[in-house]
Amino acid sequence: MERRSFLFTSTALAGLIGLTAAIITSPPSASAAPMKCKARNVNSGAKVEDLAAAIAAASPGDDLRVKGICEGTFTLDQDLTLRSWNKTEHATLDGDRAGTVLSVDRGVTATLIGFVITGGSAEEGGGIANGGTLTLIDSTVIGNEASGRLGEGGGIANGFGTLTLNHSVVQQNTVVGEVVSGGGISSHFGVVVLNDSIVRGNTVTGDTLSEGGGIFSSFGPLRLHNSVVEQNRAVADLVSGGGIFNNFDTVVLNDSIVRGNTATGDRASDGGGIFNNFGDVTLNGSSTVTSNTAESTGGVADGGGILNNSGSVTLNGSSAVFGNTPDDCFPPGSC
Repeated sequence: MERRSFLFTSTALAGLIGLTAAIITSPPSASAAPMKCKARNVNSGAKVEDLAAAIAAASPGDDLRVKGICEGTFTLDQDLTLRSWNKTEHATLDGDRAGTVLSVDRGVTATLIGFVITGGSAEEGGGIANGGTLTLIDSTVIGNEASGRLGEGGGIANGFGTLTLNHSVVQQNTVVGEVVSGGGISSHFGVVVLNDSIVRGNTVTGDTLSEGGGIFSSFGPLRLHNSVVEQNRAVADLVSGGGIFNNFDTVVLNDSIVRGNTATGDRASDGGGIFNNFGDVTLNGSSTVTSNTAESTGGVADGGGILNNSGSVTLNGSSAVFGNTPDDCFPPGSC
């Protein structure tokens, strides 16, 4: 059956459950005395109290060590590595609601190690807007928002770029608008890879349409390895994909979990866990899609676990889709 697109716990995971114990899981407290932002260029030896100035003065390939709370919006227009000065106290980039916290230009290769990215507010990519090749390691993207008629990527917007998350968390980010997508991560024509990472508790709320409460991926592959997409929400009149929305490409879950996500639509709700639109979804190893919900206050709700719209769903190994509401897979027998 063809449906029209609205818009175009395993052993391998045992170590992941404790991941957030080592990563900040809430925005910095306003009551805590802020530590001043400081940056040191390892290559040149220069030390400044202005991260934007340190970035501007750096040469391609330089390594910047950062500590404290750095307020403002930052753009990387050349290859750089930024890492927290102190491994036990992550440096914070706080956008103070003035725009996208961190922008990575096309053609740039950047790595962030041990950061908290918070306080961002933009129509696309509240926390991060990536057009290059960006790797986040031991980092948290939290408390950012995207708002506007076509708001997307509350935490991260990836456009034509390659985004890799290693041991990182995208959590409690929001998108609000009319036609909106990607509460945690939104990606168009790009590549997204999650390794030992979590996308949790993100929300996308649309007046008309919402897609991908946790992750929205369109015309680009999504790969999850030992990762979790959980407790994300999509709310609107028409809703697709409380956890993940896949549009015309491939999603591969390797020993990963999609659980406890919710899609709530006034007229229609499809895919509490995953909405697969003309794409291919493959679950490998011990991957599970479980305890997700598709619900509608006055219409139709299908695919509590996975809604497969003219695509394919393949389950390999011991992977399973179970315990979802109102059903595991729609159409019946599609996974």
